[in-house]
Amino acid sequence: MTFGRPDGSQTEVQADLIVGCDGAFSAVRKQFVRHSRFNYSQTYIPHGYMELTMPAQNGEFAMKPNYLHIWPRNTFMMIALPNLVSRKYINIRYL
Repeated sequence: MTFGRPDGSQTEVQADLIVGCDGAFSAVRKQFVRHSRFNYSQTYIPHGYMELTMPAQNGEFAMKPNYLHIWPRNTFMMIALPNLVSRKYINIRYL
């Protein structure tokens, strides 16, 4: 496998197994399927995912950033993760 770097240089690596974990619209997989005899599998988890944003209030976090904010509810939960740069929360809901 050959990796191209931002500076234009390339590195070649040999591997028995390559795992691409770059999401549902994987750039890694897209490159591999262009080659003949490429075999891959893809499995979707049975859970949903939703991302919400909780904006800063007066330039500060809406909730205390040093605490773990998790709201479990029956078959789903929501987690609030503070973004230290923008002072807002990214809320991830797993269904």
